[in-house]
Amino acid sequence: MHFAYETTAFSSTELMQGDVLRRTLELDALLEAVHPHFFHHPKNLFFIVLTQSCDLVPRGPAGGCKAPYIAIAPVRSLELVVERQVGQFQAPAVKSDLPIVGLRARNKISEFMGRLLNYNEPGYFFLDSEGTDLR
Repeated sequence: MHFAYETTAFSSTELMQGDVLRRTLELDALLEAVHPHFFHHPKNLFFIVLTQSCDLVPRGPAGGCKAPYIAIAPVRSLELVVERQVGQFQAPAVKSDLPIVGLRARNKISEFMGRLLNYNEPGYFFLDSEGTDLR
């Protein structure tokens, strides 16, 4: 199993950085109230917690955490990310059912994919969906 999905006894009841949240009715209600942009995109089926775990630890008698809010990001499919990347280089004058790019663009896309899959592309974090519900 990929390291991002490992579970441990101490993390089973508390929210932690890197947790992947499935869209549920409860999460939908929160999103509608505090993040309508994410709420109105039905393709956002999963979200990853970005807030640091140390700021999410329940503290004091009330059990509140240090973080004033919890930062999340939608989990996008690899297909969508690749589609957007190819779209940046696609020749608009050529009409085709499949995207057509030049050799230089193909090399740039290949380099992007290498960086993405090796966790070296800024703004992205690749989650391998093998053995998970993210498929």
